[in-house]
Parts: sequence; C-alpha cells; structure tokens
Amino acid sequence: MKYCFQVDENDLFEFNKYNLSRNPTITRRMRVRRIALTLIILGITILAVQSMSTPGSPYIYGAFFFMALAIFLFYKKLMYIPIKRRIRKKMATGRALTGTDITYEFLEDSYKETTRDSESTAKYSLIKKVASGKNAYYLYITDQAAQILPFRVFADDSEREEFYRFIQSKVTGTPDQK
Repeated sequence: MKYCFQVDENDLFEFNKYNLSRNPTITRRMRVRRIALTLIILGITILAVQSMSTPGSPYIYGAFFFMALAIFLFYKKLMYIPIKRRIRKKMATGRALTGTDITYEFLEDSYKETTRDSESTAKYSLIKKVASGKNAYYLYITDQAAQILPFRVFADDSEREEFYRFIQSKVTGTPDQK
C-alpha cells in the first residue's frame, strides 16, 4: 500500500486537538483554569458592585457576567487559538512539513516514509500505537509524536478500514479503539 499526500495546516491542528483531548494532565489543567478564570471574573464583578458607594451602570455588571459566561462556555475554543498561531508560525518559517509531498509505503515487514528532505524505512515495532482521529490515523512513535495519515488519501471507506486492519495486525501494542 502506497499513499502520497501533503500535510496541511488543518491536519496539524486536528492532531494537536486530538493529543490535547486525550492527555489527562492537560484536560485537568484546562478544566481548573476554566473554572478559576470564571470565578475570578465573577469575583471582580461582585467586589466592584460592593465597593462602589454609588450604584454603577448595570451594563458594566452585565458585561462582566457575560464575559465570565463566555469564558466558561468557550474556553476550549479560546485555548486552540495559540495552537493555530504556533502552527502558522512554523509554516511561515518552513519548520513544518506542510505543503510538502509525503509518501508512505506500507510493506509486509516495514514501512517507508519519503519527504522532500529524507527517506527512511522502519519496522512496524517502532509504532507504539495506532489511533483514529476525526480526519486521520495517527501512527504514534512516542507518546506525543505521531505520523499523520489523513483519511483523504483513501479511495473509500472500505480501503480505509482495510488499512486500519492491516496496520493493527502489524503493531505490537494495543491500538486505540475507533
């Protein structure tokens, strides 16, 4: 099986989102920050109301309340903004592999990766796990680093399923569930 494609900004973004959502330490931190920021803004609002000798404009209190509510509801989306910025910065400096042709060739006992700068062959035992994201398969080499194989490289769902069964049979670790 041979697949040639270009990794784009969306592929990298989805991979980072996938990693963030599956890392218990990061999700716990995000939850704590979300609650803390909301409580801080609500606390400032309460202190402002109590400290004013004359009643302030109800619009100010409403603005603080809605800001706290927005942070509580949209915190996850707000946290992805720096990730997108970092990906774009790497793309601009040429440090990301976006826009470069990448070819993966999956052989019986190993797989081959070819990019603009390198060509390497590795045994399947190097892959720690295979995960299925929203738009791609992730072949994890370490706990945080993976090779991305977007679903768009497959002709149809049956070819994609066939590849997943093939790669599952080659990886020694237990792959993630779909």
